[in-house]
Amino acid sequence: MKDLCALLFELSNEDRLSILMEIQRKPQKMTHLAKRFKWTVQETSRNLTRLETALLTVKDRNGDFRLSPYGDAALTLLRGYEFVSRNRDYFSSHTLSKLPQEWKDGLGALSTCSRSDDVMMLFHNAENMIRNAKKYIWILTDQVLASTIPLLSEAVGRGIEFRLILPRNPTVPDSVVEMCSKDPTLTRAGQKGLAQSKFIESVDAVISVSEREVGILSFPTIDGKLDYRGFYSANDAPRSWCTSLFSRYWTGSSTEVPASLRGPL
Repeated sequence: MKDLCALLFELSNEDRLSILMEIQRKPQKMTHLAKRFKWTVQETSRNLTRLETALLTVKDRNGDFRLSPYGDAALTLLRGYEFVSRNRDYFSSHTLSKLPQEWKDGLGALSTCSRSDDVMMLFHNAENMIRNAKKYIWILTDQVLASTIPLLSEAVGRGIEFRLILPRNPTVPDSVVEMCSKDPTLTRAGQKGLAQSKFIESVDAVISVSEREVGILSFPTIDGKLDYRGFYSANDAPRSWCTSLFSRYWTGSSTEVPASLRGPL
């Protein structure tokens, strides 16, 4: 604990953290850092000395300060804390408790996500994601929006892979159940697309993701409800985090169609 507290003490200083984030982008000389942050040379030197003593930075033969491997690892892990702290009001009412630990540990990948509490805007993002998809559309949800049905049907018709994970008691329009039947091959307009559905005991997050973007990422409220407030992003790291989490749930889901959904099939 002593070493951890020492690390957190250095990272809790805004000036020293600013230096670390600056030299993470590019190694810098002390004079550049002083000018960049409008500090005196003495102030800059004092902070750099502390960071070197803490083994977070090193000075190379050219006189540039750069992160040590230890410093780089510390900042990488810090991104998760930054993401959670920036959205502290969201995470005071939404929980990550049911997420697999591996994805909790990797929350830093979500640091570039944008957030919205406007559910209709996020639904609009998901619709645009479906329109823009070129390879696949993967959705984990507790209900299927009626507005997405024609978009999904059109996407499958043009050859886009569509995977859908639902709970065993979902709210699903009959047209979606028909599209995601036991036979995963759907033919429309002379083209083959792939539509597959699986079922899971409970949905612990809402994920709407394509190869290009995250349309919606939403976590349950502390009372277990999904309110669809959350995050979106067109960046690679959040997309990879979402696709890997979806794949984990996909592997653990069942292809057996619940009795309540067998009628239309």
